[in-house]
Amino acid sequence: MWSTAATGLFAVVGGLAAWGAGPIWSQDPQSATWLQWTDLLVTGPLCLLTAATLRRRHRFAPILAAATGGVLVFGSVAVYVQVLSDGPPYPMTWVLLPLAGLALAAALLWWAAEPPAVS
Repeated sequence: MWSTAATGLFAVVGGLAAWGAGPIWSQDPQSATWLQWTDLLVTGPLCLLTAATLRRRHRFAPILAAATGGVLVFGSVAVYVQVLSDGPPYPMTWVLLPLAGLALAAALLWWAAEPPAVS
């Protein structure tokens, strides 16, 4: 649960900062900021909502865990596609951070497949 909340906060803060390229609202209109906007508007809030439902053991927790896992897998694959299309040199933060997203996605999808009893 805490890793899901931390991922949500990290996605919101990282999306606002355009992952080190400066504030998202001051980016060049021609730059590819779709990944940052997706983190800010979809991934962050979904992770925070999932963390809240997991904490309360809400009946929608398995559904939100599966949806969040799917979004994290999509986001991680999108980062790798973007990094590979930009070509070398490959920044290590852009190579390693999606692995954490994939690990959390695997845990959420595993949990959603066989959730504990929820009220």
